[in-house]
Amino acid sequence: MPYVPSEASSSVAAAAYSIKLEKLPPYVVAGKEVSFEGSLTVDGKPAPRETVKIKRCSYLSPQECVDVLTLTTGTMGEFYDMWKPTHDLACKKYYFYAEHPASGAKSESQVVAVAYPTRVVVEAPGTVTVGLPFEVKGKLEFEASPGKWAGLGYRKVHVYLNGSKVAEATTAIDGSYSVKITISKPGTYTLKVVFPGEGLPAAQVATAIDVAEYLPSLLAAGVSLLVALAPLVATAAL
Repeated sequence: MPYVPSEASSSVAAAAYSIKLEKLPPYVVAGKEVSFEGSLTVDGKPAPRETVKIKRCSYLSPQECVDVLTLTTGTMGEFYDMWKPTHDLACKKYYFYAEHPASGAKSESQVVAVAYPTRVVVEAPGTVTVGLPFEVKGKLEFEASPGKWAGLGYRKVHVYLNGSKVAEATTAIDGSYSVKITISKPGTYTLKVVFPGEGLPAAQVATAIDVAEYLPSLLAAGVSLLVALAPLVATAAL
C-alpha cells in the first residue's frame, strides 16, 4: 500500500550555560561553616531564578556524589550559601563542584579536606626561680563529635618562651604531655604550647605560630593548630 511523504518543522533555540564556583579553601574544619558562592550565565549573560546544586564527591570514588546545597540564582545569576561539615566527614578529602541540573553544566571540581578541631591545655607555675627546672604540662585534644573532646596521643607539641622554641614533648596515649624547662634570666615571659598540626606547608605553620590561629591538616585525629598561652614570671634565687 503506498503512502505519500509528509513533514513537520519546529524552531529550536540552543542555549549555552556556564557555571562558576569561587575558589574554596584547601581545608575546612568540622563544625565550622564554609561559604559556597558562584555564578551562572547563559550565552554569556546572567541566568536568574535557576536551580543550582553543590555536589560533594568521594575523593577515592569520584562517581559517588551527594547534594550538600540546593540554591536558586539571584537576578545577576549569582548564588551563595553556607554549609557546615559534620564531624563524621573529618579526616578525608572530597571533590566539590557546582551543577546546573537543567542544562548539565558543571563547574571545575575542587579538592577540600575536612579536619578535626584541636585544642591545647597548658599548666605552668605562675612564678619560677631562675636556673631551676620547672614543669610545663597539659593535654592535647581533638573534638571527636560536637562538644566531645578526646585525647590526641603520640603527637609532638612545642614549647615557646617569648616566641623562641625551648622544648618539645610527645603526648601520651591520652593526649597528656609533660616537659621541664629552665629560665636563665629574671623577667616576665609569655609561655606558648603549640601543636603544629599535620600535613601543613611549613609557611602556614610559621604564620600560625605568629598569629595564634589554628589551621587544619590532612591526617587523621588531630588536624589543626592551636596556641595555648600562660603568663610566667621568673625571679632570681636568693
